[in-house]
Amino acid sequence: MDIERSCLKLLFTKVNPEQIIETACREPQPSEQSIFDSYKTISDETFIGNANEVFHNYTQNEWDNICIQLRDKLYNPHGVFGIIYKISKQWLVINKGEILCQFKELLRWRDLSFHLGQDLLTTAFLARWDYKKGIERTNFSWPAIIKTDNHELHEILARGIAENHFHLNGSTQIFTLNWISLMNHIFGRSKQFKALNCQDVHLYRCKYAALLRYYFFLRIQDRKLSQELGEFFGLGKPGIPDLDAASNLNELQNRINAGIGLFGHKSQNGVLDYAYTTDSIAHHNDGNNRVLAGERKLLYDCYTCAFNGSFSECEKNLFYAYLLLRTRFRSVLVQVNGQRGFKNFDNYQKRKEIFLESPKYEYELVRLAVNATLDYQKIISLEARICPKKTGADNCKVIQSIDNYASIKAKEGIQDIWSKQSPPKPTPPKELFYVLHFPKAAVGLEKKFNFPSVRGRDIRSDVYIRTKGIMDLMLRDHFCRDRVKGIDACANEIDCRPEVFAESFRRLTDLHCNYEYAFPTLQAPPPRKLHTTYHVGEDFLDIVDGLRAIDEVMLFCGLGKGSRLGHALALGVNPQRYYYLKNGKLILKRQDLLDNICWLLEKAKSYKIHIASKLRIELEKLFKEIYQIIYCNKDQKKVKICDYYNSWQLRGDRPEIYLLSNKEFEDDLLRGNSFLPKDQYRLNQHIDKTLRDNELYRSLNYLYYYNYDVRQKGNELEIFHVPQQYDDLVSHVQNKMMEEIAAKGIAIEANPSSNYLIGTIDRYEEHPIFKFNPPPGNSVSLSVSINTDDQGVFDTLLENEYALIALAYKKGQSKNKQAKKALEYLDYIEFLRQQGEQQIFK
Repeated sequence: MDIERSCLKLLFTKVNPEQIIETACREPQPSEQSIFDSYKTISDETFIGNANEVFHNYTQNEWDNICIQLRDKLYNPHGVFGIIYKISKQWLVINKGEILCQFKELLRWRDLSFHLGQDLLTTAFLARWDYKKGIERTNFSWPAIIKTDNHELHEILARGIAENHFHLNGSTQIFTLNWISLMNHIFGRSKQFKALNCQDVHLYRCKYAALLRYYFFLRIQDRKLSQELGEFFGLGKPGIPDLDAASNLNELQNRINAGIGLFGHKSQNGVLDYAYTTDSIAHHNDGNNRVLAGERKLLYDCYTCAFNGSFSECEKNLFYAYLLLRTRFRSVLVQVNGQRGFKNFDNYQKRKEIFLESPKYEYELVRLAVNATLDYQKIISLEARICPKKTGADNCKVIQSIDNYASIKAKEGIQDIWSKQSPPKPTPPKELFYVLHFPKAAVGLEKKFNFPSVRGRDIRSDVYIRTKGIMDLMLRDHFCRDRVKGIDACANEIDCRPEVFAESFRRLTDLHCNYEYAFPTLQAPPPRKLHTTYHVGEDFLDIVDGLRAIDEVMLFCGLGKGSRLGHALALGVNPQRYYYLKNGKLILKRQDLLDNICWLLEKAKSYKIHIASKLRIELEKLFKEIYQIIYCNKDQKKVKICDYYNSWQLRGDRPEIYLLSNKEFEDDLLRGNSFLPKDQYRLNQHIDKTLRDNELYRSLNYLYYYNYDVRQKGNELEIFHVPQQYDDLVSHVQNKMMEEIAAKGIAIEANPSSNYLIGTIDRYEEHPIFKFNPPPGNSVSLSVSINTDDQGVFDTLLENEYALIALAYKKGQSKNKQAKKALEYLDYIEFLRQQGEQQIFK
């Protein structure tokens, strides 16, 4: 089955769709099977050219055998479509009309459906299933992600699950929305494709897809119309249709527009998709998944025609080409490229709305993300993360807009939102609330003539403006303020330390203290407690770097009981395996390496962790060498590691105060002569105040923030050769930090599929959740919740995230022979479910 799964990946991700279109009507003879690609054969060039990537664990002799077997399976009346059905039927079941995945096959299903898309597989399965049983299927608005058939698991999750980490715009059906928008409005898209800047998907390929999609839609609706369209554009003739000419593309768009007017269901939002027809509206009830129905029905009908012989050989090839083009486009919106790290994910999430220009699709975005999610699962709390705007008014506008989208039934449309009259107060789902997340940005090195310029000047300015916008929203007696329950900082954490957000976090979690100063003429509303969470330890260039960032969040931003850490993978990844995968070599900026070494040594001291003398000497020597390179000409006294560590603790203060002279510093801060209420958050109250009395510590902090030479030399890269026993030391620090975090009452937001795809774990059994929150009987147990993160980018569902962890737990216990009873994994899932419920921001 694993070989067949790999073969199907090859058939849908490595075959050239243009070649299929070009040779669509030429059926190769058996003697020519090694030359052409088609829906029922694969060429030597395609197979051998990709075998090393797809079948890297097999020898070349085995490749030959796999290729022969694959050709034998393809050379049948149903070709690749029959292979899809054969594989899918071993994993999928239908229970009371609902399509489900067998729980025991979830990992295999997850792997294949993630790469190809669930609809490509489910519609083929249902088409063949219904054809064999004589069923006439009418409803195609089933949920975007199907569940498993594990009844016991569903019973537990039906008690209520909390979604505590849910980025709103990344949690809709990103691919489907963009695809439908593009297929209905293909003309004038050059700008978006240029911005997409992706070699795998070009406008000319999507032109062919739009033509093929409309052809097959007409083929199902009206054979005469499809023949006329095919003849006009040359479908079925040798070569590729000419759509490069603007006149031809314009003609295609005009014909699609005609189909939109003739067939598409005219909701009050406009026509979403010509394939979502007026005839089908009664079967889908215009519900939350309606935008998925048109494409699904089209695929289902085409598969049916392929199975029952209605399609010609040419049409089968063209349908295969459409599926290839569709899968290729999906690969630039759903993170399937197998690359690790947040930067790779960031490339995907930036594309998520690139083809959604019309308000009607923005409306569907929210409906699919919020309402469809709530309808299909027993979610008792949905914590939607959105980016704060720069003014209170804009924040209110965004929240009201989302609330309206989520409040109005799909069939009612959005006429109130776009009318000139003031809309009534929305009544959004009671489970929905918001957390505002500051976007992180890399801290660069400004030009020398801009100095003295604080490190992170641009991002600090942005954070300051957005903080004012949040304060304006929260401190006024406004409906929207009650919709916001917390703050966060998200996005790529490399080169953006928590110190940037420290003052804002302290200020925003204590808003009522600032009210009189901020708005002296207004009557203060009741104090509101904004909760805190922070994306940290998710992506790092050394585990120690991630651990230090977690410590900085707690120390600088003031996270305490009831707060959460998003991801925090650095706490739980296996150091031995991590450094082995890196071949014992890391590349970091000198400043980060210096800070990491200092922090690790001092943290180990505070935790009373023994460090082998050889390792200690090596780390101390490296610290001194790097320190001399960065700070060599600054006339500093001989600086000890503890001195540098103490200066590091001052980074949570507002940097500008260290620009003052010694006397001004003493007058302003130490004696408190001008310590105004508005400035009370500029100092980090979570450190020993006497640290600021030391002139050396203040000087080092000033150099870190303002000296150009220090920053320039600190930005240079250094290869760090990981010493022996370094991994053991890191492991001990991880364990002690987990104890500290648990004692402080800080929880972890785990996102299994997100962590699997971004982090360095290769199997769900390796997820740090089993270290954070192990089975009962272990000494340390952090509070951990299961969440989806960006369920659209990762093509998942909260219930399936629980199911994946349940199956991983079950496999792990079976492998280690630790299971005491067959259903022990369900007890663990119930324990995690309760943890998620307890983490809800009240």
